Amino acid sequence: MSPVDIITSLRDLGLSSVAVWPVLMNWRSVVSYVPSLERFISQHEHWVDDAIQNFLASWYGFLFGATVCSAVLSYLLNSVWKSLRAIVLANWHTKCSIPTYCDSYNRVCDWVNGSPEFRDGRLFLASEKTRRQSLNDMGIDFPDGANSTDDIQKIRKQNSVSLEPTLDTISFWHKGAYFWLKIRNDQRLSSDGNIVPDIYLDIYCFTWNLSVKPMADFLKMIDEKNNDEFSEHTRILSPRKSPFRGRTWDWTFNRLRPKRPLHTVLINRHEMDTMVADIRAFLSSAGVRWYRRKGLPVRLGYLFSGPPGTGKSSLAFALAGHFGLPVLVLNLSLPKLTDKGVADLFSELPFHCVVLLEDIDATKPLTRAHSMEKPAADDDEDDDDKNKNTVTLSGLLNAIDGVGAAEGRILIMTTNHIEVLDEALIRTGRADIIVTFTNVTKQQAVDMFIHAYSGERWAPYQPGNPQVEDWTEEDIKRLAEEFAAKIREEEFSPALLQQYFKEFRVEPRRAVQEVEKWMDDPRGYRKRGLPEFGPAVGPAVGTGAKVETKNSEGNMSLWDYIDCST
Repeated sequence: MSPVDIITSLRDLGLSSVAVWPVLMNWRSVVSYVPSLERFISQHEHWVDDAIQNFLASWYGFLFGATVCSAVLSYLLNSVWKSLRAIVLANWHTKCSIPTYCDSYNRVCDWVNGSPEFRDGRLFLASEKTRRQSLNDMGIDFPDGANSTDDIQKIRKQNSVSLEPTLDTISFWHKGAYFWLKIRNDQRLSSDGNIVPDIYLDIYCFTWNLSVKPMADFLKMIDEKNNDEFSEHTRILSPRKSPFRGRTWDWTFNRLRPKRPLHTVLINRHEMDTMVADIRAFLSSAGVRWYRRKGLPVRLGYLFSGPPGTGKSSLAFALAGHFGLPVLVLNLSLPKLTDKGVADLFSELPFHCVVLLEDIDATKPLTRAHSMEKPAADDDEDDDDKNKNTVTLSGLLNAIDGVGAAEGRILIMTTNHIEVLDEALIRTGRADIIVTFTNVTKQQAVDMFIHAYSGERWAPYQPGNPQVEDWTEEDIKRLAEEFAAKIREEEFSPALLQQYFKEFRVEPRRAVQEVEKWMDDPRGYRKRGLPEFGPAVGPAVGTGAKVETKNSEGNMSLWDYIDCST
């Protein structure tokens, strides 16, 4: 049976999919639409007619006709599908739109990227892992012998690219409802009145009764999963220029920081316990009710004062982590920041949070000297003036405790020089409690030494390696007392002493021996290596690399310590 016979039989059966075949057979009616082609064919009419008839009567002609029919059918089906989808979207769905600059968008993306069922898709977005920190980021496992720069670079480049499913291809079932994620490009009016592009994540939920409960359950599940994963971390937010018209600045998620235990911060234990009790009472429901019944603003303020490196910011993060509060870090010297911007930022604070203003003595408008200065006349208007910071003391005070100031926040200000601050900034009601930090005392030196060498060790003891000592907990307690007896009272900051312990992380006895040399010049001190006594097992993991050096005599091999932590 020839293709013509097959098509004739299909047409006799009434199949409309081959109705296009008579058009193909009557090819002259098609060619008439192209005059130049029609003239060419008329000159070779018999040859062209025979060729076309033979082609259409062959299997190639049959395939050609089938292809054309399939294309027409595909077009019709696609049109029907678009119509049906429009009807479904208009009548049987609930929709939630999330701007890509909101935290909820990042939470949905993290959930999709962490769900294995979406790894079977066909469309992925490739990204560098170095672009963004992850909770799973760990150090590098260096194999034996990987000491050269090329080896280390190869190790770091392994698995440096991650594949993330594109949200435009995600659909799934959740608790009996069908969800579909789609990225939508849109436009919005920016704060300066310009039309700028905007991107939204549209979440469609299809249910027979148009209930919003499945959508609410899904978003609640995302939040709970996010809270479980981040339970051991503190969320840090920072200011940004607001994308909304009417506001100049708002808060955006910056990064996660592992929680710091309170016992790792050097401060008087009684003072620490008092602060923890005060904050607990402030955050409690009973405390909030008490403030409101007494007509008091629900606000708490601290001023941490002391030399640099004494743990002021560390205590702020430790307290926030202890109570599970986010930290909103505000740099009052940001370019283009104004009094209105500060007011907008304070008005957008969540009810329970820690607001951290670091080194406020470095912000000139907040000092006493600036308040006594006369404003200088300046008639020049530069383009640079548009980028100037115009925050004033009165603007900050109004934002902190003005009529429209937010409540429920804990304000922590840090300063290295409390004496230069304007008295209006540190009065009671703005800085309710002033906590003074000092350099390391002898008792704090004991605590730091024990903390540095107790618990998990940097490297296990290696017999034959003179750089890795062995010790017991009793040894550490005794060595801590010896170390504290040598250290000078309140002369060195905890940060400086902590760096010293990092250099001797596997040598507590040598740390006691070298501390007197270190105190002579803490900044210029450099740990010298030990002579090589016979064959060594090799440097401990993370303690450095063996470097062959020679002294002026040219006959000594030394272990030169390379600190990998700085």
